[in-house]
Amino acid sequence: MPVGHTLFLAYVVGSAFVAVAGLVLTSRVGSGQPYLFPTLPFEAIAACAIGGLPLTGGAGRPIQVVAGVLILTASENAVVLLNVSSAAQLMIVGALMVGAVALQHFKWRRYGKWRPYGASRGGTGARAVSAREAGADAN
Repeated sequence: MPVGHTLFLAYVVGSAFVAVAGLVLTSRVGSGQPYLFPTLPFEAIAACAIGGLPLTGGAGRPIQVVAGVLILTASENAVVLLNVSSAAQLMIVGALMVGAVALQHFKWRRYGKWRPYGASRGGTGARAVSAREAGADAN
């Protein structure tokens, strides 16, 4: 399938999912309000970052997103049970996200470039090679 058709199909499927989510949200709340959940995009990005997906894009697995959502949901539920204010809840989510991005940064510094999970050091796993490994391969 050509790239243009695949991209168009991805936009159509994504739009259909967003439309269904909007209908479900409207039916649960009972009214349509454009500013109902203003932190939802932040939480979605935070769940991806906490799950280990690089914010630069291009790599990752769906199970990482599920893991990030589970970690974020568990931490939000724990904070609600501790009666923490809503402003502090957002700060905790932000701290989790900053911690996840910091771990990714240290991982990048160690390996040179992003290496998808499961990519081996040899074989057919496509990944970027660090300068240290490139020098070792030249010898």
